[in-house]
Amino acid sequence: MKVIKYFILLNQILWVVGVCAQHTHQAELIGNLQKIAFFPDQVRPSDTILSVCPASWTENHYDPPKVTVKDFTVTNTSPSAITFFVSVNPDSLPENIHKNLDIADGKFKKQLTDFDFSVDTIYGGASPNQLDEVSIRYDDGVNISSWGRLLGGVYEIAAYFPDTIMQQYAGMLLSQIEFYTHDIPVPCKLKIYDEGTPDEPGLILYEELVFPDSLTWNLFTLSADVEITGNDLWIAFEITHIAGETPLGMDAGPAVSGFGDLINFAGFSWINFSGFGFDYNWNLAGYLSEGSPGAANDVGVQAIVQPESDYNLGSEENMIIRIKNYGTSVQDNIPVELILDNGIPFNFVISDTLQSGESKNFYVPTILDLSNVGQTYIINVYHSWG
Repeated sequence: MKVIKYFILLNQILWVVGVCAQHTHQAELIGNLQKIAFFPDQVRPSDTILSVCPASWTENHYDPPKVTVKDFTVTNTSPSAITFFVSVNPDSLPENIHKNLDIADGKFKKQLTDFDFSVDTIYGGASPNQLDEVSIRYDDGVNISSWGRLLGGVYEIAAYFPDTIMQQYAGMLLSQIEFYTHDIPVPCKLKIYDEGTPDEPGLILYEELVFPDSLTWNLFTLSADVEITGNDLWIAFEITHIAGETPLGMDAGPAVSGFGDLINFAGFSWINFSGFGFDYNWNLAGYLSEGSPGAANDVGVQAIVQPESDYNLGSEENMIIRIKNYGTSVQDNIPVELILDNGIPFNFVISDTLQSGESKNFYVPTILDLSNVGQTYIINVYHSWG
């Protein structure tokens, strides 16, 4: 069986009385309402509204190839004549229909027929990595479609695993991340977030630039395992792609809304992708391995909590670091060394106690001057055995 998702895209040429064709551009659909990218000076936004119904649909082809038949309607609610064409796109196999819709409040109804979209459609199918390892995922492990923003851009997608799921895995290690990609996003960054809220992730626990292949399930082994504490965990990918590409793999759904279908467009909050009519989960999973006892004495700087990267850092910046006891023995009076831009090391001792597996935030007893505009500062801070 093949499950095929069809998208209808509008491409239009705007006309005004006494003026020739002004501009041709692609439109991005939100639901079935066209979002206009920009307009010629002579055309007002109120003059340029087209809608198409349905904007997308899904078909199950149990015995492909199959000829599909579908009715759709394009409506012009403006007082201006609009020449347009419709692109019906099932995974980069477009069929175009040209029509001049030259009356206000006009409707153009067309039946799609004799379009065999299923012959060469390529999907990833079931993941080959679902063996005996413990995994955390919301998709069903099968890729049936892919998605990308029509105009391309930079954004993040994620799966959110609350503590109600993660507590049963406390003490295990997150070792590998699986991600299906259709087109290759460049760049592509893997991110693991700590507990935040149900709406926003917390601090970044792990971040790595990765290089996926196209049309396949990609399995990335982390350079350093992430310990499962039982707290909330977010697995995310930040991607960049050009217009027309669909890098993100999806299953057949239904979406586990708010958990397996999260997306964050630059500058906005995390939202449920199913709220836009995409009732699917990202093909995204984490693979866990058994934790093992560490060395007796193993302490490290887990994160630089403050300062964060910014354009407005000053000459008297405070610094907070997070220290973790990875070992099996209790640690106290922990020596730490800080080096700013290969300068003179600053050494200090943290007079506190860390139990095995415990982490705490500590202020560094010095002030950093990070005020030079345009300079990139390199801060190295680490535990140093005396």
